[in-house]
Amino acid sequence: MAHHDDASTYADLLARLGDEGTKELFRRLLEQALQDLIDAELTAAIGADRHQRSESRSNYRNGGRSRLLSTPAGDVELRIPKVRVGSFFPALLEPRRRVDKALWAQVMTAYICGTSTRKVDDLVRALGCDTGVSKSTVSRICAEIDEQVEAFRTRSLDHITFPYVFLDATYVKDRGLSGVVLVISDAHSGLKAAISRVFQGAAWQRCKVHLMRNLLAHVPKHHKEMIAATVRTVFAQPDPASTRDQLRQVVGMLEVRYQAAAELLTEAEADVTAYASFPQAHWRKIASTNPLERVHKEIKRRSNVVGIFPDDTPVLRLVGAVLIEVHDDWQTSDRRYLSEGSMKLIGQNTKEVTTPDTPALPAA
Repeated sequence: MAHHDDASTYADLLARLGDEGTKELFRRLLEQALQDLIDAELTAAIGADRHQRSESRSNYRNGGRSRLLSTPAGDVELRIPKVRVGSFFPALLEPRRRVDKALWAQVMTAYICGTSTRKVDDLVRALGCDTGVSKSTVSRICAEIDEQVEAFRTRSLDHITFPYVFLDATYVKDRGLSGVVLVISDAHSGLKAAISRVFQGAAWQRCKVHLMRNLLAHVPKHHKEMIAATVRTVFAQPDPASTRDQLRQVVGMLEVRYQAAAELLTEAEADVTAYASFPQAHWRKIASTNPLERVHKEIKRRSNVVGIFPDDTPVLRLVGAVLIEVHDDWQTSDRRYLSEGSMKLIGQNTKEVTTPDTPALPAA
């Protein structure tokens, strides 16, 4: 039997993963997972797998029938196997038995997050399936998910140009990614080094949100709000020249009492105003790494449920599944962060992008 603490964890996982935007991916994964559990139960019941010769075989497969099952993740379509002699009905689908939140959370925990096979086996037995589930079945299901994640992670990126790339504590390998004119990130030294190697000649925009945090660390608590409001005036200017002039005026104000903050802003001038050399319609959206915040929160939300990962594989499985989900959402969303029409403005601003004021990172 599954322990009470485990059940609470699974219920919590369901609550955390239950947003409408996340359910489709898990519905598909659940459908495949449940089908594998049904097939594994039949194999144990008749003593042989498909096309397997076995002295312990007691029956033979004889086609199957479809059945629609309602689950917390949505409706899933399952194939119920038939046998030549007698009948077979999966214990998981017994009359009046439903696939409850605990089962859904357990299956997803095991197949997405790398939870041990024993926990899956305990819960399946608790729900009335005496045959349990084999380690090979779990491994096979995980392998299928890993294959999907790997295909997504290594897919070619040469089908279209990507003018703006947002980075936050990661390293983007050059897999056909082209057309990058601006990379937005914080000032992490490793990121800056990677950007200079992979995106030679591209401009770098230092995230204004991260800069503000760094700058306010040099300001007394009771003055932080006032200083933050003053610095924000830099990003409210109507053109590149005014933006840089305002930054220098703010530096002059800070020098009177906050020398360290003034020096930081002076050093960051070219980096934090790089956005101003691009189409004005994009300024608000390319001056920070805000688009990545939701992705990070989603990854943290999922990984916090698991707690500890045994190795890199389940981490990649979980993060990869989240990224595929976010990617699909961005591809089909009615509201684009930057529309195709808006992105065409970049081509009309070529002269601005290549001006000497644009802080392009030197080649490593």
